[in-house]
Amino acid sequence: MGRILLQVLGRLGRQLRFVLLVPLLVLAALLMGANTDLGRRLLAWGVAELSGGQVVLSGLSGTLPAAPRLARLELRDADGIWLAVEDAALDLEVLSLLWGEVSIESLSARSVVLTRLPPRDGPAAGPIGLPAGVRVGHLSIGDLALDQAFPGAPRLAVEGGVTAAGAGNVQTKVIVTARGRTDHYRLEAGIAHGLYRLELAVQEDPGGLLVALAEPLGLRLPPDPGAWRLAARAEGPPAAISLSAALEAGQLHAAAAGLLDLDSRSATGLHLSAEVPAMALASGDLPAISWRRIALEADLSGPLDGPQGKARVELEGLASGALGLERLSATATGDPARLDLAGEIQGLRTTLDLPETAATVPLRVAGELSLHDRRDLGPQPVELGGVGGSLLEQSHSAGVTVLRAARRFGDAPRAGLATRCGSGGGSGYRRVT
Repeated sequence: MGRILLQVLGRLGRQLRFVLLVPLLVLAALLMGANTDLGRRLLAWGVAELSGGQVVLSGLSGTLPAAPRLARLELRDADGIWLAVEDAALDLEVLSLLWGEVSIESLSARSVVLTRLPPRDGPAAGPIGLPAGVRVGHLSIGDLALDQAFPGAPRLAVEGGVTAAGAGNVQTKVIVTARGRTDHYRLEAGIAHGLYRLELAVQEDPGGLLVALAEPLGLRLPPDPGAWRLAARAEGPPAAISLSAALEAGQLHAAAAGLLDLDSRSATGLHLSAEVPAMALASGDLPAISWRRIALEADLSGPLDGPQGKARVELEGLASGALGLERLSATATGDPARLDLAGEIQGLRTTLDLPETAATVPLRVAGELSLHDRRDLGPQPVELGGVGGSLLEQSHSAGVTVLRAARRFGDAPRAGLATRCGSGGGSGYRRVT
């Protein structure tokens, strides 16, 4: 979802930068009478020419440059229009430009229609230089239509404002509501005196915007998961941001709490929990993966890309092509370099040559995962078992099958299930006893 938003914003930045040239064109048009029909047509023509036809203005009126009005704005690419804005109005404090600031009393549009996502293959947008301060007192979109790009998305209304006096002093507030629904989305964020603050609140009834946005990402949500409720808050200095977030939607529950250090990209006392009902994921040509239930509990600290701590997961009804299992419960303790594992698998279905009882008798696994040289471990095939011996031995105890490896890659017979990943001159061992 975040990737789609960045894609749209990136394209907007590339094309709307031509609109930032309007003040210069206005100065030129003033010589011919900017507030005449001829001057407005010249201004619209100049924007279209400078943008290579990617930005098209129609019905320019009002008082330039203080209070222009626009009947229609179109953003185009080689495939045609991808965004259309109708009945736009801008009220600008012109004198603020003398002090290197842009102060907009009001920026509004009756209608904004996103017909499709912009292409991703365009050149990267360079940085857009902004004046020392930017203020938008009131931002308003009466009707934001996303349903052509995201089928099923409700019509939205947007209200908000933003004040930016440099990168270290930013305040913004945006409120989005759905027309004809009780859905409500509120975002408040700011940076001031070295402190960060973000508050996000979402309330959405079934069949709303979140479900529509999830479909292009390959996530098939339950048909009626219940109302979505999200409350998230983060505040503090960059080295110690306090995070608290909770999400609910019917049987779906998720929460996160702890301290984040943005400078070192690490966490302290981060607690994660989730209870996810039946869902399915599909991505491109890969087989879809589905489950009946997932439960997760984790307490982590350290670098975000390699934390240490303890986690427990329960998984039911996992299915992906010919692979699947009825139930998995497992715990992991340690860090990426060394993990202590323990778990039990029921109803395992796989293409591997496992004993027939693997599908009917619980399999208990316990051991240690150790990567001696992570740099040498690439996406290589995994070998199970030993050389010159049977792949697995099994024993039964109290209705549970315990699998053990008969040999470990040419070594003397030794208890434990071992796997080896080889890459170049290094290797690592995963041993499960």
